[in-house]
Amino acid sequence: MGCESTLINLHILVVDGFVPYDLAVAYQMFFVATKECEQPSYNIQFVGSQGQVQSDSFIIGNVQPLSTIGAKDTLIVPGLYTPTTYDDENVLRAIRAAYQQGSRIASICNGSLLLAKSGVLDGKRATSHWDVFSEFEQHHTAVDLLRDVLYVDEGQVITSAGLSAGQDLCLHIIKSDFGATLANKVAERFVMPLERGFSHPQLYRPVYNVLNDIQRVQLWLSHNYHKPITLAEIAEHACMTSRALTRNFNKYVGQSPMMWLRELRVQRAQILLETTTFNINVISELSGFGTVVNFRIAFKRYAGCSPTEWRCRYNNSHVL
Repeated sequence: MGCESTLINLHILVVDGFVPYDLAVAYQMFFVATKECEQPSYNIQFVGSQGQVQSDSFIIGNVQPLSTIGAKDTLIVPGLYTPTTYDDENVLRAIRAAYQQGSRIASICNGSLLLAKSGVLDGKRATSHWDVFSEFEQHHTAVDLLRDVLYVDEGQVITSAGLSAGQDLCLHIIKSDFGATLANKVAERFVMPLERGFSHPQLYRPVYNVLNDIQRVQLWLSHNYHKPITLAEIAEHACMTSRALTRNFNKYVGQSPMMWLRELRVQRAQILLETTTFNINVISELSGFGTVVNFRIAFKRYAGCSPTEWRCRYNNSHVL
């Protein structure tokens, strides 16, 4: 869909003790998305069980009733300072009602505990901040907890890991709603990469400068993705053996270098599909796939649809 085609009502849940960072990330990223789109794309408002909510020295006023959440709306649930003891049944009931009517629900950090307490995560995969994993194991055994990913998209329900992973979740939602071009513009505003996918590990254990070496490899790939590149060539650039490169890449990025390169190429192709009228052959070549067959297979695997379907969904003959 194009920016001008849809206005999404986006509600940010605020309750006493909310984590200001989580709330600010959600508000600012979707606000920037609307500004970059130059058309109203998200109608943002705060919702809760009280008209005014406070956390530390932060006060949020003009909080709308939970009943304003519509069936086609999106509800963002930020983290709390004390999520394990949270028990406001009015809020938990509202989350259940939103889910049952078809609203999209996304949590940032330990906000997923509120989703678990409401029951909407039962039988689903989810993630959260590593600090509350034991709480999930003890009290929410019906949730399939994924420990080392940045976010989990189950369709109607999306959960993210701690703090900065909320940015990755918001970018993922923006990309799903309005395409890779707008998501990339928002990422640039926040000086962050678009390529940090859901499988990126939560925790880092850097040894010497290996992480920096991997980041340099990623930067080199982002400048040369359109060229034919082999694993041996990447390893030579990194001054590592192919085995060491693959091991370190998996450790710090969560996937192999060639898989990361394929996803990078698909993401670049998505932007070309959205912003140009180039045919599939040209886009395949410009994004580094070599053949149209390879392009179609990789695109379908990563994006869940064909390049033509992506273009029909997000290209509206305008440039953002």
